Amino acid sequence: NTLAEGGIVVALMGPGHFTARGHFILLHGVTLTGGVLVADPNSRDNSLAVWEPQLILDELSRSRHDGAPLWLLSEPLSL
Repeated sequence: NTLAEGGIVVALMGPGHFTARGHFILLHGVTLTGGVLVADPNSRDNSLAVWEPQLILDELSRSRHDGAPLWLLSEPLSL
């Protein structure tokens, strides 16, 4: 829902397609077919690809410290 509403998700990734040991990526949108748009500071190719949501969920870090592995960012409500 955060992505569909224009928010950004910071994802701490574990080993897999994005990293061998651990790495942060930004999830910044979804396609009409449900793919996830990624900004990966370590890979232009990853940033240009559309990713399956399940692959991202499967490769999230196992860390649960300080809200990891996902931080949801959205525009603050206007007062």
